[in-house]
Amino acid sequence: MPIGCQSSQLYALVLLNGLDHLVKEKLHIEGYGRYVDDFYLIHNDKSYLQKCLKIIRNYLLEYGLELNEKTQILPLKNGIDFLGFHTYLTDSGKVICKLRKRSKENMKRKMRKFAKNYEAGTMSIYDIRQSYGSWRSFASYGNTHHLIYDMDKYYHKLFGQSFCS
Repeated sequence: MPIGCQSSQLYALVLLNGLDHLVKEKLHIEGYGRYVDDFYLIHNDKSYLQKCLKIIRNYLLEYGLELNEKTQILPLKNGIDFLGFHTYLTDSGKVICKLRKRSKENMKRKMRKFAKNYEAGTMSIYDIRQSYGSWRSFASYGNTHHLIYDMDKYYHKLFGQSFCS
């Protein structure tokens, strides 16, 4: 299925609905979240999570699906990578949601490429603003005030204008 296509989201919603019921109703996992094909389970018993992992793998095999190599069981203190963010709890219980470092690096690389294309006349400032604005909007869902400030300065450095959303 094509990544980002709305039909892919619909297929994942329908196809993995059974997985949601399995995890919530049969495995009784209260700490469960899923968006399309990205999901997590939170439970205080590691051996139970290992059992759940086997059950989920077998369930998905019935549909010709398998978990990717990133699948792992980790202590909650390490945080959770979910939907492009690394979310973790501080010692005081505060939830921190930071954008993955790779996302920031990828956007900086794209902006350098955009600057070259803009100078060559093969890309408009409108298209650049659309792409950067989309990334910026996504990034704003986390604790990223300083990151967005720094990236806006980088945008200004490359394109000689501020980014006003």
